[in-house]
Amino acid sequence: MATWPSTSPSTTTTATNSDSISGARADINQAITNINSVVDMFDMSTLADDRILVYDSASATFKVEDNVSGFTGDLAGNVLYDSTQDVIIEDDVVVRPNNTDDRKATIGDYFITAGANTYTYTAAVMDGGAESWPLFLFVDYDGISNGSPSPVTGVTNPALLATVYGGTPGSPAALGSSKRLISFQATGAIDSTGTVPSAASFRVMAVTTETQSSTNRGNKATFQTTKTGTATALNTLLLEGDKVTVNAAGGGGIGGSGGEGTISAGADLVLDAATGSEIHMLKNLQLDTISGTNNSIQIGTDTNARSVALNDLQLIWDPNSSGYTGNIQISCNGLGFLIPEHVDMDSVELSSQPTGTPSNTTTPTGYIEIIINGTTRYMPYYT
Repeated sequence: MATWPSTSPSTTTTATNSDSISGARADINQAITNINSVVDMFDMSTLADDRILVYDSASATFKVEDNVSGFTGDLAGNVLYDSTQDVIIEDDVVVRPNNTDDRKATIGDYFITAGANTYTYTAAVMDGGAESWPLFLFVDYDGISNGSPSPVTGVTNPALLATVYGGTPGSPAALGSSKRLISFQATGAIDSTGTVPSAASFRVMAVTTETQSSTNRGNKATFQTTKTGTATALNTLLLEGDKVTVNAAGGGGIGGSGGEGTISAGADLVLDAATGSEIHMLKNLQLDTISGTNNSIQIGTDTNARSVALNDLQLIWDPNSSGYTGNIQISCNGLGFLIPEHVDMDSVELSSQPTGTPSNTTTPTGYIEIIINGTTRYMPYYT
């Protein structure tokens, strides 16, 4: 096995004209031996442009390799590149802030096992270890540097960009329908062993809705979350063009068929359409208050639209229900009008009478209290 020379020949036997060859024989032999050792350590048989020397500990020699393949030493601030100015490393690249903790960034192959299948990703993995939070940070500037403006002057645009092709790298084509454009996924390790589930429990995913072309580029975005006590992500929110669907999976939420759902707010919940537009309920609208006091349902209008038209308003109130206290109040503030075509309150039914005279003019059985513009009024009723 070749070894790097460790003994240097003396120059005292060859320093003057009077020194003889025979007297310098040992030093000359040492110099030749050293040269031979150096030659044996360098295999230069495949030397060519853009190739580098890499030490092979198995043979104790330096060999010529392509670019930086097999490079394990320190870059020491040097720039390594080929003729196209690309840095090529034919293996995973691992960058560590130091060698005293577990933090690292890895670029290369990443494998995810889901059941019997293993999926290969080309990935950049940020591992914060136990010492820090992993982070992708994009930095942009609005100004001009060294006389060169940004791609679009005055516009900042840090971005995550996904481009998906149909076909193959050698023969790209238009992307078809129902193809994923991009997804953001997350899951938490489970069980005491830290097993990673095969499916994400949270996902934001964009999917094409038609074959892509210069005039048809339809897509939709789905937000998927997992309900407490379950393990399968559901379509919670669907965004498609000018339409928003809540609980797109159906079932127990708003828009579903499996049970009641809830839209909740920490303060007022306002449904507000643009001026001249309307808010439509295509099916039944049920407004209900939760158990307790000081809960109310208000259907009102702003000062620009003074009337509320209710084609079929049903107010259901059970004063005997546990935990519910209060009154049913139908009121219209300001100069507005409440126009109920039909109001049904349990056993009390109010119907509008646009014309005509009441047929019963006898003494009423009782009165219904109505508050108009903050003033209490009484409407007679007959049995």
